[in-house]
Order: sequence, then C-alpha cells, then structure tokens
Amino acid sequence: MMQHILIFKTSVATGKDVSAISPVMDKLLGKGNWTVDLDDCDKVLRVCTNRNATEDIVAALAFMDFTCVVLDY
Repeated sequence: MMQHILIFKTSVATGKDVSAISPVMDKLLGKGNWTVDLDDCDKVLRVCTNRNATEDIVAALAFMDFTCVVLDY
C-alpha cells in the first residue's frame, strides 16, 4: 500500500492547541502518524498515512477553528 506524506501550514500555535486537536487527529489518522512543529514559522503539520486524507484533515481542523493549508514540497 502506498504511503502518503502530507504537509500543511496551520494555525496550531501552542501545546494547548496540539492537545485540543489530538483526540480528533488520533482517531482520523492513528496515534503517532502526525506531528505539529511548533518551532516552525508555518506551524507545520506532517502526516504519514496510507490514503490521501487531505480533505478530511482540512475539514477536521476547520471544524475546530484552525486553519490548515497544503504546502507543496
């Protein structure tokens, strides 16, 4: 099965924000399959998944009032 690496610019800015999105992201993607780099200026969300979950991720974060935009790499 093909592995997808997805990279997003987000408005997730603090550890509290990461804690807030964790239950939804863990359910959607599986624990350990995503990270947020709070030290990066783009607050990069990196996802490893076996499917293209871009729309689901963007919708889930938008529902929680966070922005999430795909970054080309």
